[in-house]
Amino acid sequence: MNFEQLKFFVEVYNQKCFSYAAEKLSISQSSLSKQIKSLEVEIGILLFDTTNKRNFVITEAGHDFYHYARKLLMEYDEMRSSMKKYLSLEKGHVSIASIPIKAQYGVVPRLTRFINDHPHININFMEEDSDSIINEIHNNKIDLGILYDSPKLDAIANTFPLDQDEFVAVIPQGHHLFNEDKINLSDLRNDQFILLKAGTDIYYAVIDLCQRNGFTPQARFHYSRTTTIIHMMEETKCVSILLKEIVKPMLNDNMKMIPLTDTTKLKLVLAIPKGRSLKPSTVILKNYMLKPDHI
Repeated sequence: MNFEQLKFFVEVYNQKCFSYAAEKLSISQSSLSKQIKSLEVEIGILLFDTTNKRNFVITEAGHDFYHYARKLLMEYDEMRSSMKKYLSLEKGHVSIASIPIKAQYGVVPRLTRFINDHPHININFMEEDSDSIINEIHNNKIDLGILYDSPKLDAIANTFPLDQDEFVAVIPQGHHLFNEDKINLSDLRNDQFILLKAGTDIYYAVIDLCQRNGFTPQARFHYSRTTTIIHMMEETKCVSILLKEIVKPMLNDNMKMIPLTDTTKLKLVLAIPKGRSLKPSTVILKNYMLKPDHI
């Protein structure tokens, strides 16, 4: 027995005629008769008495069966309608802008797992700098942003912590502090620095950290990419202040990161525009990204 057979039975019962019911169902009368006969054989009860071709008779069992069949079909339709809301949740589009952090904080593996688990949700992932992401959040151009927490986000976004990082000193081989296990940042007050480009939140955090330790760094170069900074440090023997998890994979025998006695921690956050109704697909991704077992 299946729901299609129940549907056929109910239509024959309502039409009280196989030919009318077949027309209504857009199938041949012979196919309809076979389906009803198969149903009767399965339950072992005659539902329609067709011995008299001119007189359509519904058996007593047929009347009783009709009430159950109708109830089952109504519950089936209700179940399908209820399940559709979950189907709509599992479809959609989410736009994400992230600072270029690659796999350092596990964000890319998390997104990859999400895409595998939710193939019907289309993810548009872009790498951008913090200021661009903040601007897009402000103008409601993206659904989610992944960046370091900033006071600029307070008025425009709700933020949820994903991870955190801390600043370390990065020293080239040959520097007099190269073999130290931990240093005071003030020990570098007379060195020349290569820093991330001016104007970014990370740049200001580094300047604030240095000034907290009694000096303003002498910046010889500014670059937007950490890989370029590392390369130039090898060439110039300058020092730098960089984030631990970002710089760790880039180190080699000629370069060493050293913890600071007084450092600054930065939170990596998931930022969601304030005052905006979230799409179901965005809610699903947000909850997935914030699950402890995915962090």
